[in-house]
Amino acid sequence: MTQSDVMACGQVLISVQAWFEEAFESVLLALYDGVQPPERPLKTNQLTFLPDGTLHLSTEGAERFRLQAGLDLAGALERPFAGPKMWWELVVTPRAHGPVPELPISQVDEQPHADSSYWEGEGRARAAAFTSTGERDYRYAALYHVPQAWERSRASLINAFEEVRRKLNQLENFQRKGSRDLLLDSLKD
Repeated sequence: MTQSDVMACGQVLISVQAWFEEAFESVLLALYDGVQPPERPLKTNQLTFLPDGTLHLSTEGAERFRLQAGLDLAGALERPFAGPKMWWELVVTPRAHGPVPELPISQVDEQPHADSSYWEGEGRARAAAFTSTGERDYRYAALYHVPQAWERSRASLINAFEEVRRKLNQLENFQRKGSRDLLLDSLKD
């Protein structure tokens, strides 16, 4: 590999990182109902590489929801479908009042692709959606899709995340199936 090849690979990686960061910020902004307060409670952590090579972004701070996402371009994650994928996890507290908690996000080995014991869900062609099982203090929704689906479905996907956050936070009943369907239906073929 020549120096120009290495530089070209570096430029591609920088472009992919910027694309992924922009996608994450778009969803986060929608979760805040399109309003970006100067000092919003959730801060986006620095982009990291997970041990399997997945790009990973997450938020931290006290808020009634929390978001994390990954971009697995190498297809290292074998489930829920083979090949490259983006994955998202949204955790929401069903409590609309009271102290604002710092919500826990799933570790990589607790997510649906690794441990299905805490999740229920279904898949479609190159996409899958999951929700947490049981009556926990917090409600989790996860979505996996091919990276190209972000470009084809950006607006509807952003709207779906916003609607799922609203449902999980405001409705007394955890509408698992409805939340999964909303996320899957937002993806255009």
